[in-house]
Amino acid sequence: MEKLLVVLILLALSGIRLYFKIRFHALFGVKAFRYEPLWIILSRYFLGAATIAGFLRYLYGGRRLAAGIVWDLSASDGVGVVLASAGLVLLLSAHRTLDGNFSVTIDAGQDHRLVTEGPYARIRHPMYVAYLVIFTGLFVLTRDLLFCGSAILVILSLMFLRVPYEERALRNRFGGEYEEYRSRVGAFVPRAGISARTGRTGRGSVRN
Repeated sequence: MEKLLVVLILLALSGIRLYFKIRFHALFGVKAFRYEPLWIILSRYFLGAATIAGFLRYLYGGRRLAAGIVWDLSASDGVGVVLASAGLVLLLSAHRTLDGNFSVTIDAGQDHRLVTEGPYARIRHPMYVAYLVIFTGLFVLTRDLLFCGSAILVILSLMFLRVPYEERALRNRFGGEYEEYRSRVGAFVPRAGISARTGRTGRGSVRN
């Protein structure tokens, strides 16, 4: 049952991504090499390969690297599913809010607007937060460090290595408008005591 839940969650994640990539003709991100250092991109591919290897190892009965070390409580399965489901809802909401501004590259085009509504009214990078919540949920569910640990490292590399390049592209494209947005909306956590205004022209298409 557990493995079926994991597969269904991953299928839902892949389905959301594929739908919006096809809808907005964003299947490939070759422009990434124009914006990020090669070592950052290659590190993500390396960690991504480890994630795939870990998933196959988990799926076909390999010993979990965290088995007997972290926890082994069946009650944690429900917590993992709830976390992963919440992440999927946030991911879908972020995609739907971006609409035609979606892109898989750091590329704020001239025909894109700066989206500040929906989840972007509270955090500037809701997709990365969604991925982190999803794979944290999967880790709680599977207790597999190789599979989920490497996936979480991929996400953290996006959040802390890629985001500065994304925000530089947004500053270059939207100037003071983006600086004002950045000053009042947190990157990954809502800022307490700051009311995020909505309904302005919104964020650019550098969301991955």
